[in-house]
Amino acid sequence: MIQITMGNCYSKILGCNSGEEDIVDKVCSYRPEGYYFMGKYKTGEWDGRIRLYRWNTFPTGLLGLVTKELRKNVIKYILYDARKKPKKLINIKLKRKLRDYQRKVREQAIDRERGVLWIPTGAGKTLLATGIIAQLGVKTLYIVHTKDLMYQTQKMLSEDLGVKIGILGDGKVEIENVTVGMIQTLYSQSKKYKEYFSSIGCLIFDEAHHSQARSWQRVALKIPAFYRYAMSGSPYRGIEKDILLRAITGKIIVQITSSELIEKGYLVSPVIKMIEVDSDTFEGDEYREVYRKGIMENEKRNLLITSYALDRAYMRRMKVLVLVTRIEHGKLLEKSIKGSKFIHGKKDSKERTDALEDFRKGKIKVLIGSTILDEGIDVCSINTIILAGGGLSDLKTIQRIGRCLRPFKGKKEAYVIDFYDRGNKILRGHSRHRLALYRSEPAFKLVEER
Repeated sequence: MIQITMGNCYSKILGCNSGEEDIVDKVCSYRPEGYYFMGKYKTGEWDGRIRLYRWNTFPTGLLGLVTKELRKNVIKYILYDARKKPKKLINIKLKRKLRDYQRKVREQAIDRERGVLWIPTGAGKTLLATGIIAQLGVKTLYIVHTKDLMYQTQKMLSEDLGVKIGILGDGKVEIENVTVGMIQTLYSQSKKYKEYFSSIGCLIFDEAHHSQARSWQRVALKIPAFYRYAMSGSPYRGIEKDILLRAITGKIIVQITSSELIEKGYLVSPVIKMIEVDSDTFEGDEYREVYRKGIMENEKRNLLITSYALDRAYMRRMKVLVLVTRIEHGKLLEKSIKGSKFIHGKKDSKERTDALEDFRKGKIKVLIGSTILDEGIDVCSINTIILAGGGLSDLKTIQRIGRCLRPFKGKKEAYVIDFYDRGNKILRGHSRHRLALYRSEPAFKLVEER
């Protein structure tokens, strides 16, 4: 009979014959995007699969998949749980009251001990995290991927928990019972923090759809925390159901949609205007060139973006956020949109923070942002978003729309302006995909302009 010993990071399996090992190996492996283009696959030296099952061990997050497949093949096994649940060490009282769905999610998360919390932008992921941290009362590491998010999260945790929050990143080493750490620092200096890692009882990943990155994997599987949670507004990115995300935490244990929260009144409903761009048709399959010609340097399209931004900001007195994908595009739009400011990842962190504050106060009429604003921006008063960058990603589209769904005094609806690009078959396909995504959310109001 097979014996499986479950640990916090890894589980060990013994007693498999070769056929049973093949089953476990297949469950704990995946094929990366574009594997069929790789030289070793073409020559037959490699079967195209990256394996997470090695030396009789696999990430504990995949335990459910392994045991399910063993049962499916009528293979008997005994499971030993070798983990030790940490005792409560810290008494923390939450300063803010959780919403009904946040309390429910907290209960589910603590009961399940590990897993993915699929929660939309605007649902209050950080407040939910503070609720979990306060309830558990164990040493916690909260992992983020940018400096802006690190400082913002530290501030929010401090306000909600009323205790000093540590920080690891941007050259600062201030470890507390609850610490916010940048993944880049934790990865590059993991040997230095080995003892600290072993003391962590709860590990929380913010914006966990980044978990495919080698740094996230290496850090996550070096921290033997009992409680392990990944939070994201759209965690899956298509690599065989994101086996890498599941490996470090476990399966999805909670999923809430934007429409659910809109119906309950926690988010405002978006009115999405999909405007057809009347541009000349052109051929091309090389995406970079197609994007440059059809979106970045498309004068008709940029004129529409400028016109809508100025109308919403100056005539209707709205707070307008324009989101782009390429820095070059943002610079072009900044020149044509009066009173606008473009912020992106190459700018100084303080400059970005100052620009956001000026935008909140109304000193900047239109804020233009690159992908740096896809995650973490918290400006509740935004009521118009212009999606200038096109694209195919469900993740980015939903995140960007979520930027304007947070309620604010006098705000009854949010407005999203997107463009149906007809100039090229690739861009048409992307536009159709986004249109289908908008139609899939019952609480989204869609207006198509031709």
